[in-house]
Amino acid sequence: MSNELELLKTNPLPALKNNVQDVLAAISDNLGAGGIKESDLNKIVFPSSGATFFEVPSLEGTDAVKYLAGVIVFQRDSRAYFDKPFGEGADDEDKFPLCGSDDGLIGIGAPGGSCSACPLSQFGSAPGKNGKPGRGQACNQKKLFYMLRGSSVLPDLVRVPASSLDATKGYLLKLATNGKKYHQVLTGITLKKEENKDGIEYAVAEYKYIRDLSPEEIPQAAAWNTLMKRPAEDATKLRKEAYEEGQRQAKAAAEAAEKAKDKAPPENKKAK
Repeated sequence: MSNELELLKTNPLPALKNNVQDVLAAISDNLGAGGIKESDLNKIVFPSSGATFFEVPSLEGTDAVKYLAGVIVFQRDSRAYFDKPFGEGADDEDKFPLCGSDDGLIGIGAPGGSCSACPLSQFGSAPGKNGKPGRGQACNQKKLFYMLRGSSVLPDLVRVPASSLDATKGYLLKLATNGKKYHQVLTGITLKKEENKDGIEYAVAEYKYIRDLSPEEIPQAAAWNTLMKRPAEDATKLRKEAYEEGQRQAKAAAEAAEKAKDKAPPENKKAK
């Protein structure tokens, strides 16, 4: 890890040597008009226990990686509420939750509306063991980082869980107070083990500022910043369309049931 860090301090990030337009041309040639969506990006997962390594997709499967280093080209907030507890379909953002937000402000679905005012976003709303209230939020909150690492052609999607949001905010605020934009610096992320009051171990992110991007790297990172806004906007649009389609189908089913009841013979109605 230290050797990689030292190299990044003094050498260009290989991923930023790739011209964005060349990357888009290659994607177009390989994938056609469909292009790429947010769901197509490699997803880097935080451990669910107190392990101090990331789960990173590779050609061979999944690698356990102790350290992430690169440039965060885009970031956004996310919320998702599932009606099933963890381990039974929850926390699976590739499936549509009952309610979700792609900006952390406004939810789309049921209940929908302002995230900050929603009871499901409050700490203590998450279901705990044996039917008792938990400490967390029923509506799962995350920070999503789109991170270019190593010689990767496309950014990875790093899903930062609620347990690391304070550390994340602190790092981003520290950059801002020093006049630095998150997509104009190289960032390192490691994990440290913590334990809550119930004795459950979990991992928390630790951030390290590595260096400013060079004048040659900044335009490429800026281009990626603009480019990655589109998949995020598409995700919001897709979530809204899926919810509205579900509402239309539910309404149509209710209307069909009502019509069927009205057409039922009198004796059937009386029997009911």
